Amino acid sequence: MHKILCVEDSPETIKILEIALAGHHLAFATTVQQALQQLNTDQFSLVLLDVELPDGSGRRWGECRNPGP
Repeated sequence: MHKILCVEDSPETIKILEIALAGHHLAFATTVQQALQQLNTDQFSLVLLDVELPDGSGRRWGECRNPGP
């Protein structure tokens, strides 16, 4: 089973993700800091990242973690 980290601060969107991704092992973080803590202690197949988070830009953080080609 794939493990997915959902970084999202909207309770409504979290509920939608839980329904849409039922059957997968989900972990949630509502801030960049929480996501970093989880990524340092666990491995995920996929990270779904909100672009506007309370403690920083999800877009900027995602680009720093995986700069691409």
